[in-house]
Amino acid sequence: MPQLYQRGFARKKGNAWQVRVLARGSEKDHIANVRNTFKRHDWNTMLDEDGAKDFVVEQILADLVDGPAAPMFDDMRADRFPLDDEQRWQIARFISAQLTRGTHVRENLRRFMVETERHRLALRAHHYTDEQWMERTGQVPNAEVRERLLNSEGHVEIKPTNAGLLRGLLGSVEEIAELLLPRSWTLVRFAIPCLFTSEHPVVYMNPSGQPGYGVATADQIYLPVSTTHGLVLSAPWAGWPDELVIGTEALARRLNWAVLSLPTSEELLLHPDIESHPLPGVSVLARAGRWPWPEDDRDGGEMPDHWQRLIDSRRA
Repeated sequence: MPQLYQRGFARKKGNAWQVRVLARGSEKDHIANVRNTFKRHDWNTMLDEDGAKDFVVEQILADLVDGPAAPMFDDMRADRFPLDDEQRWQIARFISAQLTRGTHVRENLRRFMVETERHRLALRAHHYTDEQWMERTGQVPNAEVRERLLNSEGHVEIKPTNAGLLRGLLGSVEEIAELLLPRSWTLVRFAIPCLFTSEHPVVYMNPSGQPGYGVATADQIYLPVSTTHGLVLSAPWAGWPDELVIGTEALARRLNWAVLSLPTSEELLLHPDIESHPLPGVSVLARAGRWPWPEDDRDGGEMPDHWQRLIDSRRA
């Protein structure tokens, strides 16, 4: 997770930026420097043909994703909104890249690649002719080897390379970013610090309850920007405005719950000096089942009436 993003939830102490990291479902937390938070050794490092480490992906992310987005985060945290077309593109690309930079997404892809290759081995063992084996490997496997290929688990270790994983994870960043641009972009500012984020900060929100939602179909996509600002990208027909609005406590509970209940949010990132955050009570969660939407927001992506009144008054 980029340091520029984490600083929206950090305090500055000397030359360091500190955050509080809390494991979900645990009361154990610790204070960490953003330089070390969610850091993975050689996470984006590849090996070249000679076996030397290649850091080109880190450089690409710094030059094309994180660096260009940094001023836009400063703007949003300073209430400079809405963003122009170029600024929106930079944030859209940041969100798109962030969707694939977490541990869960990479592990899911790794498992998929391993399973796919095991199926390919089994198909080869079952269908290859002797001539095809000679052409591909220079020898014809005996019955024992074929049996091991048919049931490769326990016999063959398959380990996808970082190069293959990164190609699959980052190959569609531009295309996914383009899907975000037509949405309504609403920046919500809260009167007091009350928001937090997680190791997977981009959250799909689907209050209408329809299955199979993602970048193209989710009612809303939420990115916590700081302890006081949240960016909500909505379907254009939902009625959310392309501007800065003032958030209510009910909305803060809704957004915080969306982060907390995300299955991949195993570690939460909080400001060290904020002791409590608005969240639904146990009775609300029991009634809601999956998402504790406010009573005046039953129908999903529609903007509550009291928001519209607030926006109208600000325009006046």
